[in-house]
Amino acid sequence: MIRYSNTIYRPPTLSKFAQDNSAQAPWHFRLMLGWEDTVAQVAQAHQKLLPRDRAECAILAWSYDNAGAIDFFGPAYHLPKAISGHTGYYFWGPRDYSGNVVLSLGGNLTFLRQTFNSLETVVIVTHEKIVGLRSTLPIYLCKGIKRPLSESWPAFKYYFKQPTTNLITIDQP
Repeated sequence: MIRYSNTIYRPPTLSKFAQDNSAQAPWHFRLMLGWEDTVAQVAQAHQKLLPRDRAECAILAWSYDNAGAIDFFGPAYHLPKAISGHTGYYFWGPRDYSGNVVLSLGGNLTFLRQTFNSLETVVIVTHEKIVGLRSTLPIYLCKGIKRPLSESWPAFKYYFKQPTTNLITIDQP
């Protein structure tokens, strides 16, 4: 996979001489490292919700890679489909979620505080041992959306920018 992907696409900043194969993989593959662990921690937070909250809970991912992780690994954990305002995920909309209960994977705290009546950090997912990727992803429990999600969905739309509280750094060899 590394040889193939580096043949078709290799960012100029990526070293050809890295000792560890995983550090040679392009960033878009390295971002997938840790996905299942992230989803497992989201599932634990989801499972701790009261049954009535769990039944209507939306999982809001602030980046398409986290939304993809939820949609790929989530069924094994009985998680609902993710929603995201990032790039193409925005066009799938808020699905049928009310927004009354939301687990937000990262996110802009100012925006979340303005959008929901209550906000609490339930867990912080960290990946420090993954070669070439260090990440810190807070998961927030948001309750009581002030305007229905179907009406406020356009405010969730964003392209080509990372949220301030989902910090990802890629180590370059």
